[in-house]
Amino acid sequence: MSPGLRTSVAILALSLFFPILASARTWHVTGHPNGDAPTIQAAIDSSASGDTVLVASGTYNENIHLIGKNIWLHSQSGPDVTTIDGSQIAESVVVIDSSESNACVLEGFTITGGKGHIFGMGRYGGGVLIYNASPTLHDNIIRDNQAGDGGGVYISGSGSDPVVDYLKVAPNIDGNTFIQNTATYGGGLNTNFGRPVITNNLFLQNTAADWGGGASLGVSWGTPSASYNTFRGNQARMGGGLHVGGGHGGRITVTFNLIVQNTATGYPSIGAGGGVSVYYNGTNVLMLNNTVVDNLGGGGILFSTEPGGEVARNIIAQNSGFGIDCGYGPPSRISFHDNLLWANSDGNNGGCGTWGTTSVIADPEFCVPASGNYSVSTTSPALGPGGPMGAFTEPGCGSVAVQKSTWGALKTRAWRPRP
Repeated sequence: MSPGLRTSVAILALSLFFPILASARTWHVTGHPNGDAPTIQAAIDSSASGDTVLVASGTYNENIHLIGKNIWLHSQSGPDVTTIDGSQIAESVVVIDSSESNACVLEGFTITGGKGHIFGMGRYGGGVLIYNASPTLHDNIIRDNQAGDGGGVYISGSGSDPVVDYLKVAPNIDGNTFIQNTATYGGGLNTNFGRPVITNNLFLQNTAADWGGGASLGVSWGTPSASYNTFRGNQARMGGGLHVGGGHGGRITVTFNLIVQNTATGYPSIGAGGGVSVYYNGTNVLMLNNTVVDNLGGGGILFSTEPGGEVARNIIAQNSGFGIDCGYGPPSRISFHDNLLWANSDGNNGGCGTWGTTSVIADPEFCVPASGNYSVSTTSPALGPGGPMGAFTEPGCGSVAVQKSTWGALKTRAWRPRP
């Protein structure tokens, strides 16, 4: 066989075994007649799974639907100069609801003006609705959207066979900014089904009328996780920064998050949780290595009803209210140990029984908290032999001045009862 013929046979074989790669193309959307399609939706409609839709900078007044296509939909110049504005109709800006996989990537847009998709009597996912799908959302700015559930993003699934179906809903939400979105539940993001992985996002100034100002990680069935995110300046009635809860034996993992300067107004009989609220029976919560600091109106973390799980190696300091607050008394199914508690205004422990006996009561020695630097000094007790505590496990500065306090004051902070 000649070399030329062998090459032709090889190309034919590749095209048979990898048809998507062989036929993949890039669709250019410019907003002008010289593009491959006049709109983003037109390019999606023309594309096939494996294709790229590349969008030039500008504002696109559209509401788009990915219609089951695993494409790479991304901007050419980033979210600061490329906007999808869905305000022209009362709908989600982006709908992804047709079994798309992680290979369906939405990247590099500002997504704004959404009102949510209607299910029954409610609206869900103002910016992005993810339903029975597992897309990747990366490096987007999701701002000024609203809905009943999930002002910025809503994640769920049909759950007709929940034991099996939750495995099919596993979106990857990474490196996005959620800002000034509003909802009743989950101002920035709300999830209640599946295995979403939520990492390296910024939740800033989102609002929920009820719970989860920054985000609500609820789970009827599934194992959502949130790691390496920042929740700052969000507000809600309960769980100003983050709300965690669910049922049916799900597991929620919350690790290495910075949760600062959030606000909750609270329920009189339950509490507030300015930083975090942990609520509902039947859920296992793993809450490890978070920094929960400087939250307002309800303290650091509110524990209500009887979730199970483990809360360990967190820094819970300088919150307005109790550091830890047990609205219905100490949950018996949570292992609370090796946390650092310090200088919470109403005391470190609000009705949580003996939890403080396994905690470090000491100044965490933040580097420059006034500038938003909540890493700790080389001499911080958070780096002690029990394992690094908080979201930053490596020191960010040399030794810092330590706040002085008397032993009596420390005991008062640690054990002041919840009124």
